[in-house]
Amino acid sequence: MNKSPGLRSTVVIAFALCLFLGMMLTPPSGDSPAELLQSLREHSAEAYWTGLFRFLTSLLVVPVLLAIAPSIRHRGSVPFRVAAVSLYVGSLCGVVVFTLMVMQNAVLAPMPNQESALAVAEALESSLLLLIPSIVYLVGLLIGFLLLGVSLWLAGIGRLVATAVSIGLAVHIAGGDWIVTSLSGALILSGGITMVGLRLVRGGDRRQRTQPVADPVRHLVSDEPR
Repeated sequence: MNKSPGLRSTVVIAFALCLFLGMMLTPPSGDSPAELLQSLREHSAEAYWTGLFRFLTSLLVVPVLLAIAPSIRHRGSVPFRVAAVSLYVGSLCGVVVFTLMVMQNAVLAPMPNQESALAVAEALESSLLLLIPSIVYLVGLLIGFLLLGVSLWLAGIGRLVATAVSIGLAVHIAGGDWIVTSLSGALILSGGITMVGLRLVRGGDRRQRTQPVADPVRHLVSDEPR
């Protein structure tokens, strides 16, 4: 990752934006495969956009971790490493989950024979192909963001920012489809990550200001005796 604070900040803020949109555009899942297919038929566009932004979020996880890593020092380095592994593994499993969701939206939901579509959806929901990646994806992100917040706290990035990163996802999923907790959690998490990105720029500007400036005429003056 380029050491430019501006580039690092841009990557982190882009991740926060994709994360927020992926969280908020998700169509209702319903309580059964039949309700899920009905929801996908009614919210097909939202399902496609959700898949897109969540794919982008997963792709940006590694660049974001590389962008934040130089700011994590001392006691924050150990939880940061665990958070990085957890977020990476969770994101990989998330790609499987998003792919299956897009497949259901593109293939099963519009099928003329809804009985066959429902049978496939029911088989998919009970399959380990969806169950295991879904669990690893959710647990990986929960642990990853929690420990990322801990590492930011220990690195002195800011207690409010660190707390937002740690608890945002938990607040988002706490109330299910309830819009208050869903929106609040998404705003808390994406806002905390955005603040991390902005602090990368400020930290870079601060380091540049504190670096000694070379005297432009010093090299013209020789210390050797004439």
